[in-house]
Amino acid sequence: MSVSARHPLDFYSTPAWMTRALLRRLTFRPSYVLEPCAGQGAIADVLRQQPNVLHVETNDLDPSTPCDSHEDASRPEYWLSLTQRTHNRPDVAITNLPFNQADAIVPLAVQSVRLFATILRLSWLEPTNGRQEFLRCAPPDKLIVLPRHDFKGQGATDSVTSAWFLWGYVGVGRPIDVVTKAERDEPIAQQRQG
Repeated sequence: MSVSARHPLDFYSTPAWMTRALLRRLTFRPSYVLEPCAGQGAIADVLRQQPNVLHVETNDLDPSTPCDSHEDASRPEYWLSLTQRTHNRPDVAITNLPFNQADAIVPLAVQSVRLFATILRLSWLEPTNGRQEFLRCAPPDKLIVLPRHDFKGQGATDSVTSAWFLWGYVGVGRPIDVVTKAERDEPIAQQRQG
C-alpha cells in the first residue's frame, strides 16, 4: 500500500487515550451511547469501562466487524430508525467516522442525537461546497484539538491535526480545548508500568 492510499472503508482505529481525553472534558456522563462507525470497537471498549455508561450500541457498515448492527450511517434511514425508538434510544453518539463520509454523516447525527462527538481533521472546518451551508448554520460547539497521531501505523503522522468536534455540547470552559502531548503520554506510560 502506498503512503497516500486510504484503508478500506476509510477505517482508522482510535487509540484509547483519545477517547479518554474526550470523556474527561464532558460535563455530563452519558448512560446510553451509540458508536455508529465502530470498526473493531476501540471507542466502544473505552466507553464500556466507564462506570456511568449502562449500554454502548455499536454499528459499522463492514459486516465482518463485531458490532450490534451493520447499517450505513451515511443514510437518513439509519438515523430515523434511532429517533423513532421509544426505548433504548441513544442520546449521545461518539465515533471516529470515515472522513470520506463526514459530509453525509455529520448533519444526520447532529439532528438525531443530543450530543454528537467525532474525530475529524481540522481541515473539515473548511467551507467547501458540500458542507459550507451546514457549517454556517451548525458550526461545532466545541473542538478538542489532539496531538498528531499515526493513524496509518506507518511511522508518520497525518498531514493535518485532528480534533474532537462536538455538537450539542453544553458546558463550562472555552469552545476550543487542547490535549497536550503530556496528557496523551501519561496514561500510556502508566499502562507500560502496570
